[in-house]
Amino acid sequence: MAFTELSLRRQEEIEAALLERMQNTPYQQITVTDLTRQLGIARKSFYYYFPSREACFESLTDRLIQESALHVSRKQTDDQEIVQIYEENLRFWISQKLFLNLVIRNNLGHILLARTMHHIRREEKLVQLLLGTPSMEFDEDILLFYVNGQLGLLLNWCAQGFPLSVEAMARKYLRLMHSPLLS
Repeated sequence: MAFTELSLRRQEEIEAALLERMQNTPYQQITVTDLTRQLGIARKSFYYYFPSREACFESLTDRLIQESALHVSRKQTDDQEIVQIYEENLRFWISQKLFLNLVIRNNLGHILLARTMHHIRREEKLVQLLLGTPSMEFDEDILLFYVNGQLGLLLNWCAQGFPLSVEAMARKYLRLMHSPLLS
């Protein structure tokens, strides 16, 4: 279904309402009725955009993953080192601290992992960007290890209140996640 700009704005409003509701109500307790009342829309309007609350959260997650990839690709230069790419990615996710904290609080890391894996499987260029090499071949298990490790580090870093600088965390990513794949 092709969305107009107005439709995309409405979709983002519904996602934002879910995120707002999650600040005070556990995800599992939020209903479509809660969201439609909050937005003042009919249930059928919600279902026009999303088949379920879960699909709404997945759409929000997908949008943030895509924004992260765009953020990194806009900042990337040909001579940029992989640690700088990690730094840009981490800066983006710091700006999404509320989302990350809600993922942690509601035990939704598995959705973030699944959506990231889905996105990365479709984006060969993104994998090359993340791994810093156009020629690396890997299998599904290596990709899962890499993505799960990075997301685990990111969520843990957020849960601790971002105690390391972006630069220190990027070097940690490089040491723990990137370097072993190239050996």
